[in-house]
Amino acid sequence: MLTYKEIRLLVVHNKFKQVLAELSGRGVDDKVLELKGWYNSLQDKARQGLLTGSEEMVEENKIRRGLLGLLTDLEEQVAVNSTSGTEHGGDLGKVIQQLVEFLSFAYEGFQSQCDIRNDLRRKMEVRLSVRGPREHEDFFNAHYSNMNEFELSDHMEMRDYSKRVIYKYNKKSLELILGNEELFGQFPDIRKLERHLLVWLGKFEWLFEQNPSMGLLYVGVKERVPFPSDLEDRLIQYLESNK
Repeated sequence: MLTYKEIRLLVVHNKFKQVLAELSGRGVDDKVLELKGWYNSLQDKARQGLLTGSEEMVEENKIRRGLLGLLTDLEEQVAVNSTSGTEHGGDLGKVIQQLVEFLSFAYEGFQSQCDIRNDLRRKMEVRLSVRGPREHEDFFNAHYSNMNEFELSDHMEMRDYSKRVIYKYNKKSLELILGNEELFGQFPDIRKLERHLLVWLGKFEWLFEQNPSMGLLYVGVKERVPFPSDLEDRLIQYLESNK
C-alpha cells in the first residue's frame, strides 16, 4: 500500500487510474466512486474524439483537484487519529509531532504548487514575450487578464493549493501553537513561526479570498515575515533525541 505522499506524486503525473485503485478501501469509497465516474467519462469522451485539447485539460484538472482534496482530507484524519487529544496542552513530544506533521503537509502542498507555478510562468513568458525580475505573486496578478483557457485552468489549480492545503494546515499549526505555550520556551523561533502564520492567514482572509487573480500568497518578501527555515529541523531533532 502506497503512502499518501507517494499517491500525491502519482496525481501530479496524471496516473489517475492507479490513484483511484490505491484509494479504494480506505474508507472513502463514495468519493472514490464519484471520481471514478469523472475519470471514466473523460476516457469515453476522449476515445470518441468529443473533447478539444483544452476541454480535456480542464476535465483532467477537475479530477486532479478532486483527488488532491480527497488526499488532504485523508492525511488530516491520519494526523488527528495519531495525535488525538494533544491539540491543547498535551505531552510536549506529541504536540511537536503533530506540529511537524502539519508543517510537512503544508510544505508538500507548497512544493506541488511551485511545480505548477514554474511551468505556468515559463509558458506565459514565452507566449506573452514578457520577462523580468517581478515576484511570482505580482507576475500572475499583473497578467491574469491575459491568460488563455489553458493558463486559467493551471492558475485555478495553483490557487487551490493555497485554499485547500496550505491554508488548512497553516491554520491548524497556528491553533496548535497558541494552545501550547510551552513550545515558546522550548523553541524561541516558534514566535517567528507564529508571526509568519498570523500574517499569512490574515492576508489570505482579507486579500487572497477577495481577489481571484491571486494564484499565490507569500509573506516572506514584502511583509518580511518569512518562515523560520531551521525550525522544523530543530523540532525533528527534539523528537529524535526524546524517543
